[in-house]
Amino acid sequence: MTQGQNGEKRLFDDSGLYFEFSRCKIDNLFGVKQCKHCRRFGHTTKWCPRAKEVLCGHCGCDHPTENCKEIICINYKESNQRTASSFDFKHRSKCESFQKQKANLVRLTDYGAP
Repeated sequence: MTQGQNGEKRLFDDSGLYFEFSRCKIDNLFGVKQCKHCRRFGHTTKWCPRAKEVLCGHCGCDHPTENCKEIICINYKESNQRTASSFDFKHRSKCESFQKQKANLVRLTDYGAP
């Protein structure tokens, strides 16, 4: 096991895994949970606490999808409201916020003893 450039541990180096005269390229797959109903991170549609509400499929705000005027990132919009930050929230859902969620998953993954 080798150490990655950002501190994350890699199961195999860049050459891959060799098995019976074949080389298999191995990489980690990190699935960020994002609800397709409310567009928020941390849960899936099945466990959405707002499942009974009518929410926009584009932005996750309180209006029907067909009435959506612009696509925004609900995660950054709510972060701006909570923390008085000034993130640009007028973009699609898989944004810098998504990348931060993924980086956090990588950082918290325990591969065991090296």
